[in-house]
Amino acid sequence: VPNSLTFDMDSFQGARSGRAMIDRISELSATSIQSALKTLRDDGLSLRTCNKGLKAVKQFSRWLHRNRRASEDPLVTLQSFNEATDKRHERRESSIDELNRILAAAERGGVVFGLTGIDRAAAYRLACGTGFRADEIRSLTPESFDFSSDPPTVTVQAAFSKRRRDDIQPIRRDLADWLGSWLTGKSPGQHVLPLPHRTAEMLRHDLEAAGIPYRDDAGRVVDFHSLRHSYVSKIVRSGSPKTAQHLARHSTPSLTIGRYSHVSLHDVGKALDGLPSSDDTTIRKELIRATGTDGVRTDPQQYPQQRGREIVRLPAIDGENRDSVERTPNFRKSFADAGQRDMERHVATTCENGRAGTRTLDQRLKRPLLYQLSYPARCWPPKEAGRRAPRW
Repeated sequence: VPNSLTFDMDSFQGARSGRAMIDRISELSATSIQSALKTLRDDGLSLRTCNKGLKAVKQFSRWLHRNRRASEDPLVTLQSFNEATDKRHERRESSIDELNRILAAAERGGVVFGLTGIDRAAAYRLACGTGFRADEIRSLTPESFDFSSDPPTVTVQAAFSKRRRDDIQPIRRDLADWLGSWLTGKSPGQHVLPLPHRTAEMLRHDLEAAGIPYRDDAGRVVDFHSLRHSYVSKIVRSGSPKTAQHLARHSTPSLTIGRYSHVSLHDVGKALDGLPSSDDTTIRKELIRATGTDGVRTDPQQYPQQRGREIVRLPAIDGENRDSVERTPNFRKSFADAGQRDMERHVATTCENGRAGTRTLDQRLKRPLLYQLSYPARCWPPKEAGRRAPRW
C-alpha cells in the first residue's frame, strides 16, 4: 500500500466528479465516502451503481483492517442502499412469439458488431436455451458441446463460470440438432462466438428489425441479459423452484424466484382457478356433498366404531320365554352389562337436580382422578351393579 492513497469512485461509466481524495489511510472515513456517494447521486446515477462503489471501498477498508494496515475498519457502519426504490433498468421476459421474431430478424440481417446474422441467432438461441451469461457464451469452444450424451449438454469451464466451477448444462434435442449443423466448420479450440461487449446495442439492432420495442409501456427493457430472465421464467413454470434454481445455477431459490422469474397477468389468472367458486349453485352442491345428503350412500370410518359403542336395549321378557332366553349363549353376561349401564344412566340423571335428560358415562376416562371429576361430588362414587342409587 503506498503512503499516499487516492481512491477514485468512478461510476463504471467514465470519469465522474464523485471522488474521495484521500492522501493517507487515516483519512479514510465514513464521512468522506458518504460525501462521494452523494455526489454520484447528484449526478443522476442509480442506487445500484452507488452500491457497487460502496461495496468496492468497503472491501478495501476491510482488507486494511485484517492485514493490520489500519487499527480499525472505519466503514463498517455504512449500509447499502435499497435498490428496489430506484430501479432504472428493469428487465422483462420475452414471449415465445417475440423470441421467434428476434431469431428470424437476426438470421435475415447482415454483419453487426463483427457477427454475422447466423452467429447472432446462435448466441440468442444459446442464451434462451441454456441461460448462459454473455461472458460464458464467449468462452465456448467446439469441445464444449456434447451432443452424444442423453440429454445433450454444453459445458462452461470453471475459469469462465460466475460461480467458479465447471457447469454442465443440459439442452433440448432440437437445439442440439440446430447447433450441430451450425458448428460445422468451426476451428477446434477456438471460441465460436466472440460476442461484443455492447451486447445490448447488438440486440437492439435485431429488435428494431423485428418490430419489438426495446422498452415497453411499463419501462421494462429487453437486453441480452433479459434472455436469461426468459429462460428462468419458463423453467419455473414448467418445473419446480428447486429445479429452476439448479438450472439457473443460483445459490438460493429466492434469487431465482425473486429476481429472475417473472409472472404475467395470465399466470395470475390461472392460479385463481384453485379458489372456491362464488356461484350459489356450486356452493350448495359442495355443502350437500360434504354432509352426505346428495343421494350417495356413504359409510364413514367412524360408523362401525360407533355401532360398537351403542347400547342395545333388550326386549321385555315374560315368564314363559325367560327360561328359553336364559339358555342362549352369553345371555347372562349381556344382561349384567345392561344392568350396569342402566345404573350408571340413573345416577347421571338424578345428579342433575331432577332435570330431564341423560348423561352417558365416558368410558375413555381411564384414570381414577379424571373419572371422579366427570361427576358431581355428591354423586361419587357410583353404586355397584345390583344396588339402587339413593335419591337426593
